[in-house]
Amino acid sequence: LSNLQARVAELKKQQIQPALAVIIVGNDKPSHTYVKKKGKSAQKIGVDFFKFEFTEDTDKDTLISRIWEIQTEHDLSGLIIQLPLPESLSKYAREIVNQINPEIDVDCLTYGALGRVLMGESDLVPPTPGALLRREVRQQPRSWRGFFVTTPPGTAWRCRQRRTRWQSSATGGGIRPSRGRHRSVK
Repeated sequence: LSNLQARVAELKKQQIQPALAVIIVGNDKPSHTYVKKKGKSAQKIGVDFFKFEFTEDTDKDTLISRIWEIQTEHDLSGLIIQLPLPESLSKYAREIVNQINPEIDVDCLTYGALGRVLMGESDLVPPTPGALLRREVRQQPRSWRGFFVTTPPGTAWRCRQRRTRWQSSATGGGIRPSRGRHRSVK
């Protein structure tokens, strides 16, 4: 977190105040715990944090309307819709998540954000693959052809070549870069 704190401080010197919003629907206790931790981490590094809670009986149209209002009313750097959604909304999860502006989709779950990741055009790496990559680098330091990691390990990942893809390795149990132009991500 100390590296992120320094990066946030640099942004603030440029009159940029990062802000993260999380939308949580329902009473899923682990989700609420996770969101609480996100809020504490954001506060620790100096990022404004907004939590928007909705009851389990919130309908799809109301939630979608509020997602648009939240994005319009707040100057956000990132937005997360905490999953899982309640059972009544789970069948609409993809539609609901795609209401997020891809430019601020922290989890890279919208079609637009995910497409940029797959095309190697995103500055973001989705959180779960990013965590796996950081873990892999810490456990087995190596030079990955086509990629570099800034110091300290795992703070920022970038594609050196636009057409590089990530794909799951069937033998290594980790994530490896793949240069195949038409390979699918599994």
